[in-house]
Amino acid sequence: MGKKCFAAFLFMASVLFVSCSIVGPTERGVKVSMGKPQDGVLGPGVYGILPFLSVIEKYDLTPERIDVSFPVGQSGAISKDNQTIGFRAEVFYRYQETSIMDAVRDWSSKRRLNERITSDVGGAFKIVIGQYSIYDVAAQQGEITQKVKNAIIEKSTALPVEITQVNISNWDWPDSFDDQIQATMEMAQQARKAEQELKVVEQQSQKKVLEAEAELKKAKLLADAEIESARGKNEANRLIAQNLNVEVRLKELEIEKIKAEKFNGRLVPDVQYAPLPLDIRGN
Repeated sequence: MGKKCFAAFLFMASVLFVSCSIVGPTERGVKVSMGKPQDGVLGPGVYGILPFLSVIEKYDLTPERIDVSFPVGQSGAISKDNQTIGFRAEVFYRYQETSIMDAVRDWSSKRRLNERITSDVGGAFKIVIGQYSIYDVAAQQGEITQKVKNAIIEKSTALPVEITQVNISNWDWPDSFDDQIQATMEMAQQARKAEQELKVVEQQSQKKVLEAEAELKKAKLLADAEIESARGKNEANRLIAQNLNVEVRLKELEIEKIKAEKFNGRLVPDVQYAPLPLDIRGN
């Protein structure tokens, strides 16, 4: 008897357990009875259900992620220059609370919804890549990613979700194009090297020109200095000669002064004549 009571208790407890469903703080729910959604979106809380007859479908309002991959090949996108490009991306979306009922009525499972979003991502990517050459992809990844996101948002207007973020994590293309990229990079490196060498030659030439101009300026300055020095010496010699003339004149004046002081009123010729010789013959 005790065992039967215990079994009955477990049965009742299990029935009570499965007859309750909890909608979390970030979730919204819709009660589905016999496969048909009931009107009204359920907010956070605990709700009773009829076991085996009804269930509460829950939809989290926080962003969810889909990993999308389109390898090079038939699934890849065709660039403007007819090159096949593949990619891997992360797409984040979240349910819109006002569209929860649409999600229940139109999308029987999250898997189907994710498949639709993945298909839309591939279509948007192919449309955008068709506007670029393969050479532009690496240089303009940010612009392409934004355009892909905008195209996905435009395609998803009929879906009960909001695309919040798109991250293209990897680009892929044929191996032959990798070889072209390598060759192009080597050519670019050689061109940059030649450009740098030319700049060095130009700098060295400019340096020599500047050095020659500096030497020329130096020579001109030295020549001007020598000319000024010669002019200075000539002026000094002129002044010296002038001073000598002044000194000679002063000496002459001093001599004349001495003569004047010794003058006794008689003029004495400066030339003295010897006495005339006598003619002893009486002539």
